[in-house]
Amino acid sequence: SFSSQTPGICSVNGAQVTSLTIGTCIIAADQSGNVSYWLAAASVTRSFSVTGVPQSISFTALVDASTGGTQSLLASATSGLPVSFSSQTPSVCSVSGTSVSTLAGGTCTVAANQAGDGSYWLAAATVTRSFNVAGLAQTISFAALSDKTLGVAPFGISATASSGLTVSLASLTGSVCTISGSTVTLLKAGTCTLQASQAGNGNYNAAPSVSRSFAVFDSGAAQGDSAGNGDAPLPLWALVLMAAGLMGMLQVKQRSWV
Repeated sequence: SFSSQTPGICSVNGAQVTSLTIGTCIIAADQSGNVSYWLAAASVTRSFSVTGVPQSISFTALVDASTGGTQSLLASATSGLPVSFSSQTPSVCSVSGTSVSTLAGGTCTVAANQAGDGSYWLAAATVTRSFNVAGLAQTISFAALSDKTLGVAPFGISATASSGLTVSLASLTGSVCTISGSTVTLLKAGTCTLQASQAGNGNYNAAPSVSRSFAVFDSGAAQGDSAGNGDAPLPLWALVLMAAGLMGMLQVKQRSWV
């Protein structure tokens, strides 16, 4: 006769064994002998492992998103058991229940798991889904700059980003003007061009750069010729000669009329 030594894992009915849950099943075979001739036989046992049933997970793809967004997670297991989710990139996204929230730009990876039930279903293989998280857009405000005359003291300028991040300022015409921090120094007449930029961070994309230009006039040049090559004011002696010539022309005209 047969009997189960592990009834929580397997049961015996006649010569048939039925596995009930995951574990090791032990079956004993006995023969009790008879009263007239045979002694009882020594019990013999046999054991075997009872493994669970494999299961798999279906996990719907996730769509690219922007920082600060939320989307739902949808996955199911062939066992019908509930699926749990976790973020593999906690600096980029976080998971709460069946929702993922984006925190910063980068790649968000979410894992779907089903651990099995310990009695029938084995743990499912983990399935991951990834999507891109775009940083927030930002813009730079950089006011127009007025023309200057060479020789003015270094002066300050300012620019701001909609993100609140610090803006960097640089001169694109280093032979005409330089900038240190936010202070501009003029070097010679010409056109000074300054550029404002903001490189972004984990939450914000880089902002489009903004440039501003202004004329630097030579202190003795007429404004409108930023290189100092315009028509300079005539000296007094030249004005006197011009006046004398004009008077002579008028006298000649008067005589011709007479």
